[in-house]
Amino acid sequence: MKRGNENISKDAFKRAVDEAARNGAQAVQLTGGEPVLHEDLAELIDYTRGCGLLSVVATSGYNASYEYYRRLKQAGLSAICVSLNGITREASLLSREALDKSLYAIKCAIQAELICFVNTVVSDENVDELNLLGRYVRDKGAIGVNILRPVCSYDEKYAPSISQDTIIKIEMAVKSMPDFYRVENCYKEYWRYISGNEFACKDIGEKTYFINADGTFSPCSKLLKHKYPTLNDMINAHEWKMGCR
Repeated sequence: MKRGNENISKDAFKRAVDEAARNGAQAVQLTGGEPVLHEDLAELIDYTRGCGLLSVVATSGYNASYEYYRRLKQAGLSAICVSLNGITREASLLSREALDKSLYAIKCAIQAELICFVNTVVSDENVDELNLLGRYVRDKGAIGVNILRPVCSYDEKYAPSISQDTIIKIEMAVKSMPDFYRVENCYKEYWRYISGNEFACKDIGEKTYFINADGTFSPCSKLLKHKYPTLNDMINAHEWKMGCR
């Protein structure tokens, strides 16, 4: 919903969701930035539901409360994904400063009877906490952990790395709870390259894409910067497969 300092307008959002629905989309994930800071979030969720799509909010836990999450659920929110890169302060501070907020958001989401996933970015710096994090959030009521690829922060102050040893540790964690973890395809492709085997777990999604703050579409990859005025333009440019997760 936000790129840099720009929030998506309601009209741009609605046009993009309309087009996504016409092209067979199943869900819209509202991310950012921090989507809960968008003053019209409940209205956008309600509009998404009216188009027949599921809606998911990805958050670092800001503005979390039982009452607020209940209002979002009543507006049509299907699920919430809480960003959490470690359950110790040392691991969490490697990439974000919202550990307490994230843990509280998980609690509020469960109390509000929302489906709750955890998004975790795994790199060399925090991979040793992956098993601990998975067991912890499962015991708190989350239904799964999405293992995401590391990327540089927008201000380039944080540049995580990932090694072959980290990929092996991710694979071991996935083996321990194959029905709980979902893994981005880039990890699966890397594991296939170094081992010749497959990750035995769920995919995060084969076909996902960005709706930018100006209402344009982009492949779901920070390496691909192209913007397309319509979803069909992007698909016809053969960048869907390049940008899929």
